[in-house]
Amino acid sequence: MDTAKAGEASPFVPESSRSLDKAEVGEGSPLVPDEEEEAVPLWHWALAPVCGLLVMFSVPSMTYGLYKPSLVHVLDLTASQSQLIVSFGLVGGMILGFVPGIIYDKFGYVVTLCLGGAMATTGASLVALFLKAHHSCTTGSHWCQISGSPGSPNWFLLALSFMVMCHGCRTQYFAGMCAVLSIFPARLAGSMSAFMAIMVSLGYIILPSVWKHGFMPAENDTENYDVDKKELKNLNPVAGFFFFLAVSYSLITICGLGIASKLPARKKVSGGGDSRLAQQLETLQKPATMALLTFAALSIAFVYTFMTSGIADASVKAGASAADRGSVLLNVGIIGMVGRFVHGSGADMLRSHTPAKQAGSHIAVISAVSSTLVGFVLLISSLSWVSATYFIGFGFGGIFALFPASARRIFGAADVGFGLGVVFFMVGVMNFLYGLLGVALGYGEWFYVIGSVGSVVTLLIYAGLAVTEWGQ
Repeated sequence: MDTAKAGEASPFVPESSRSLDKAEVGEGSPLVPDEEEEAVPLWHWALAPVCGLLVMFSVPSMTYGLYKPSLVHVLDLTASQSQLIVSFGLVGGMILGFVPGIIYDKFGYVVTLCLGGAMATTGASLVALFLKAHHSCTTGSHWCQISGSPGSPNWFLLALSFMVMCHGCRTQYFAGMCAVLSIFPARLAGSMSAFMAIMVSLGYIILPSVWKHGFMPAENDTENYDVDKKELKNLNPVAGFFFFLAVSYSLITICGLGIASKLPARKKVSGGGDSRLAQQLETLQKPATMALLTFAALSIAFVYTFMTSGIADASVKAGASAADRGSVLLNVGIIGMVGRFVHGSGADMLRSHTPAKQAGSHIAVISAVSSTLVGFVLLISSLSWVSATYFIGFGFGGIFALFPASARRIFGAADVGFGLGVVFFMVGVMNFLYGLLGVALGYGEWFYVIGSVGSVVTLLIYAGLAVTEWGQ
């Protein structure tokens, strides 16, 4: 591949400009030893933590379970309205995930980061303002004209604001994740994906802790906490939490811009629009891509539905309090971090240091999906929602460490934004449908039977891939 093609292939090309090897273009091509063994510059490693900050708080829908029952209680929402709020967020953060992928591939890091920061900050601020508005409405404030009358809140405004926020967060995620996956060689894709996933896990740990210790009123605070229903009496704490998120997204964006000049120079992509699209479409038809999209539709999306909405319903059915949910979600963040490290780094080790080679990635997927399957079985059996959540959290961590690395290897550095966007689109569509299904089935045992069937199908597909690609 000539130097011109190298500039076309990668969003970030070092100033010393070298050619991309075939592994950069996509999985299945022979590796070029010099490229794969080339040492990574030390300053690249210094960029990774800052990029990690961009993804740390990028999944606000994962905190929905912290305050979902309180929203239902205070705003008198129906089950469908409550689900639609988070589903709108998933439209912005998942279904529209292909948009920041296109933006990144076309315009690069700075534009993607700035757009994401602006939308995330604006969306979080609007959610906080509308929640404050509803509280003021109950005391006769002029905010009534925005929020609606007491007992009939305008949930649609909350949903739209949440969607803007989540789309902004996903756009920031793409800025950080694509930058890291583009500047590091393919042989480190699993480890770097795991590192970024661990940073997301830190967000899962930090946010429940911030909520619990900074905004959640004590159970003996009868003015703000309903002891009988074990939920908030007003949504001021939730509004404060979203103001905290808005400030965080602003500061993270500024921090991310601080390293923009340190990233490798981005070469201008020249011509080849139709040919590039044809190559992307051809990549979508690969068996590995079809397996990844099936994995996204049947397993990733279902697990994501549980983590965003199902976990709250499971805790309510078990009689857990808001404080109990906060503690469990904090522990899930820690367990998920372990899952990310074990599966992400484990996949790279299996690929590089065992006879499994290419099959190592598939074995890691099998391990992660098996863990979530155990959790679904526990929920079906009504044995322990806490233990089930921990099993699912461990597998969930592994899943989100593995699929970005798979997208990087399959689509290559040139189209990593496109590849991640396609996966997020699939997850978002199915997540939206699973959310509606969960409400229809009351997040009962039949809902988790469906999830278990999807997990088994995913396991069979990746077991077949592991057998056929063993040692390659």
